[in-house]
Amino acid sequence: MEEKIKKIIRKVLNEIDYSNINEVIKLSDFLTCFKKSDLKKVNELLTKIRGLGVVNMFGAGEFLMMTKQYFLDYMRLKSYERDFDEDEIEEISDLIEDVRNIMIAGAIKMVEKDNIDVSVKTVTSAVRLLAQNTIKYYMTGVLNDRE
Repeated sequence: MEEKIKKIIRKVLNEIDYSNINEVIKLSDFLTCFKKSDLKKVNELLTKIRGLGVVNMFGAGEFLMMTKQYFLDYMRLKSYERDFDEDEIEEISDLIEDVRNIMIAGAIKMVEKDNIDVSVKTVTSAVRLLAQNTIKYYMTGVLNDRE
C-alpha cells in the first residue's frame, strides 16, 4: 500500500515544474487535507461522473459539493435529454454525501491549519478552493491510484 503512494508521489513530482515552488507547496497543502481513503472515494466519484457524461470535467467540482437529493433532482432533469443507467445513478448518489462530507472536513482542516477562524464563510471558500484543486489534480492524474 505504502509503495503505491510512493509511486504516485514520484509520478507527480516528476511532472511538477520545480521552478514554480508554489505549485509544489500547493500540492503538499492539498494532500495534507485528506486521508488516502478519502482521496480514493473522491477519485471514484469523479470517475463515475466522467462515465455519466453529463458535464465537462472542468465543471465537475460542483458534484463534490452536492447533496444526494440535489444530485438526484439534477439527474432527473438530465433524464429528459437521454436515458441513464439507474444502477450507476444509485452508486453515485450513495457516494456523493460521503464525498461532500470529505470535502467539508478537508476544508475545515485547511482553515484551521492556516489559523483562520472556522466559520461558514471561511469553510465555504475553502471547499470551493479544494474542489477546484481536486478537479485539477484529478485531471492531471494525481488522484488516479491505478499505479
